[in-house]
Amino acid sequence: MSNQGRFRGRGFTAVEAFIIVIIVVLLIAMFLPAVSRSGCGSRQLKDSSQVRGIHQSMVQWALQNSERFPLPSVMDPQGNTVDVGQRDDPSQAFKLDSTRNIFSMLIFNGAVPLEMYISPAEQGPIIQYEKYQVVEPAAAADPSLALWDPAFCATPRDSAVGGQSAVTEGSFSYAHTLPFGRRRESTWRDTYRADQAVLGNRGASWTREGNEWTLLDDSREESVDYSTPMGENSNTLLIHGSRLKWEGYIAYQDNRVVYETQPDSEDLPLTFSSLGVRADNLFANEDDATGQPDAEGRVNAENDNENAFLRSYSDRISGAVGAGALDVYLEVFYD
Repeated sequence: MSNQGRFRGRGFTAVEAFIIVIIVVLLIAMFLPAVSRSGCGSRQLKDSSQVRGIHQSMVQWALQNSERFPLPSVMDPQGNTVDVGQRDDPSQAFKLDSTRNIFSMLIFNGAVPLEMYISPAEQGPIIQYEKYQVVEPAAAADPSLALWDPAFCATPRDSAVGGQSAVTEGSFSYAHTLPFGRRRESTWRDTYRADQAVLGNRGASWTREGNEWTLLDDSREESVDYSTPMGENSNTLLIHGSRLKWEGYIAYQDNRVVYETQPDSEDLPLTFSSLGVRADNLFANEDDATGQPDAEGRVNAENDNENAFLRSYSDRISGAVGAGALDVYLEVFYD
């Protein structure tokens, strides 16, 4: 009898079948993490591209506007888009040069698509805005002369305008440097400086103990209206990092987009007058002399600094208006 006939019809033994099952299980165990990493990698790649794309649109704007990034208060001094009342009121620049109006201008001018404003790794109350009007926006003071749609909401802290109901979600995933005070002249323009951060993934709030930054102890209590600084419980930690660690993409003025793994980035060495050189925290408004962060991350006349401070903020302000242009507080968006 031939060997072919001898082995025809022979099946697997129990031992052989068991070994095959074990091999398949091992292969699946090895393969699934790779699939998971691949999905994570694709989100990170897309997010990196979006941060770069938004920053490049800001640079293109600056090339046509005296090297300045978008400033609604400069582009619309007559109040055709948003009528804020008395133009000499020093608090009105806060209302006009808010995150919502700045980035709405870029959409209105066709510089970026709406979907680019939503991070593929978004974890907070941010969704794509579906009602943007690029022709005579109804919410504008004079729709025929409007330069952006003021109904666009960047954060859930934005005020309701143009007949909107209460704002509960925003449509801008990222944080940016502030166009106010000293930062308005030193950072809110195309400087091409490698030591200036201008845009990136949002971040949590930190406190400094000695030379170490630690996440703010927020007692795991969620902010009801997104006005309370969030640290250990911040949704921003989950965008690319973990529950206790922030990571994210940051665009620098020299057109680099860097994946940073800590808020006090080594890409941002800063010389504090009383401390010497140390890494600057991307999300803390530190005193330029002492390095001490403002407890609530606010910006006003008393803590007007030049170091990196990336936040999204609303068009609502608080505080009394005095002689200085920064005697009011920005209402920062926390989540």
